[in-house]
Amino acid sequence: MFISDDSSWIIRKQALEQLHAFFVAAGALDAHNTSTNESDKALVAGKAIAPSWAAMCLFDIARTRQFVLGLKAAIADMIEMRQRRIYVLDAGCGPYGLLSMIAALYFEKEEVHFTLLDIFEENIRSVSTLIKAISLEDRFDFICEDALVYQWPNLRPLDIVVTETMNAALSKEPQVGITLQLAAQLSQKGILIPEKIEVDLIRQPANDSSNCPAGERISKSSHCLGNIVTLTKTSSLPEFRQPLLKSIELPSAFSINDQLEMQTNIQVYKQYGLGKNESAITLPSYNNL
Repeated sequence: MFISDDSSWIIRKQALEQLHAFFVAAGALDAHNTSTNESDKALVAGKAIAPSWAAMCLFDIARTRQFVLGLKAAIADMIEMRQRRIYVLDAGCGPYGLLSMIAALYFEKEEVHFTLLDIFEENIRSVSTLIKAISLEDRFDFICEDALVYQWPNLRPLDIVVTETMNAALSKEPQVGITLQLAAQLSQKGILIPEKIEVDLIRQPANDSSNCPAGERISKSSHCLGNIVTLTKTSSLPEFRQPLLKSIELPSAFSINDQLEMQTNIQVYKQYGLGKNESAITLPSYNNL
């Protein structure tokens, strides 16, 4: 299985390809079929990517694996803490509800219940068909609504929010807006996944032409000029929100040939996370620099 520590990259890739084939056979959306009925949607804060593009996120091996492992660990911790059934909101679940669907296989239905939320009707149709095909429908609710305005019902505590609705450097997609909307609705000691997203401004000297290897946050010769934004449960609460950094002073030795990049680092949950170049969402970004 692709979440096993002993499996190779090739094994994980093959496992996800087989999983996708099963999804399609069960009636879910085909990631390779670009003739989807719906296109990207412009939102108040960001852009919701079309179902076909959301489906392709399945094949980002490191991202899928780290988020599944993080969610699974968070659920286990929350069950132990609460000593009751816990409730998980998967916001922007996409056409497969992949993170929650896989995590659900490791727990009894009395332990955890999932709500899958997405703005696209096509995604909700796809994921509900899939969940029914694997006979897990008694563990899931499905809601087609904009996560940027969604209000969790007071009848149930909201124990965990998981949302992976982001691009590198928190650009374009609505990760920030969704986090601001939903983190404040978490129950006491509730868990936000990812726990922390940091975007830093990095100076890459002109004489350093090498690219950082996967997982290495900053190369030896690069220099962090400052943090642009850090997104956590606490920082997203109204009383703790801070304005984005407006300016960063460049060092006197800065050369016009030096490269500036925005670098994203993600702590999904505890030891699970993604560093530079490990995933499409942690590739260096050079937009607006």
